[in-house]
Amino acid sequence: MTNSSLLEACQLGEALKDELVIDIHGHLGPWGAFYLPEEGSPEAMLRLMDRLGIDLVVSSAHLAIASDHIEGNKQVIAANEAYADRILPYLTYNPRYPWEPTLAQAESLRAQGRLYGFKIHTGSHKVQSTDARYFPLYEYANDLGLPVLSHAWDGTIEGQSALLALSKRYPRMSLIAAHSHNGWEVAEPRVEEARQRDNIYLDMAGSMVVFGMLKWMVSEIGAQKVLFGTDIPFIDARPRLGYVLMADISDDAKRLILGLNAQRIFGL
Repeated sequence: MTNSSLLEACQLGEALKDELVIDIHGHLGPWGAFYLPEEGSPEAMLRLMDRLGIDLVVSSAHLAIASDHIEGNKQVIAANEAYADRILPYLTYNPRYPWEPTLAQAESLRAQGRLYGFKIHTGSHKVQSTDARYFPLYEYANDLGLPVLSHAWDGTIEGQSALLALSKRYPRMSLIAAHSHNGWEVAEPRVEEARQRDNIYLDMAGSMVVFGMLKWMVSEIGAQKVLFGTDIPFIDARPRLGYVLMADISDDAKRLILGLNAQRIFGL
């Protein structure tokens, strides 16, 4: 194990100090299937973030990925208004509905300098990421150089995977592949795709912790391609933070993963 001040902080159970930590995969609000502390309130999230030393979280509302993306977007916008220096909004788009209401929300945030990126959830909304109904969103994000986080970049275009095909079609859009650490069968193809394209990034949010995977991933594609994410408050943030801090990689690599990569990609 490499000597590490970050590892020491983890072993002592201390909140990280003087380190930039950005969680790029958060949510907020209640989730119907199981209990969340204080129904996933921003305040409950911030208390845990403070305990761990997480500076910022980029969040989409549970409501937005479930049944009402417009109302859910209003929830994350309100959270950002209340905690502008701690909670940043993803705007979620459900392509089963017209693009224009989401576009209006995006343009309003853009005018205020508060538009950071988009979230799509192909699993909840039952529309593959290659569906043409997403293309207005991709074109908009590409024009502005914004990131798009997807629960799954599923589907194919002319025999190519969604990630490869869309990353080529929209080269200024950063494509963030969520849950890329959820098993070797997920990680290996994601690493091969990220190796080929500069605008593909791998997010580690999820409930699986695979021994040695982060070290392997960094050795294969570099720490600059990996983003810290936890799924807070859907999943407790502590195991994922420990996963990074305990990894057998350099502190410089950990700092890229924990926050410096996100700072660059989200323009913070």
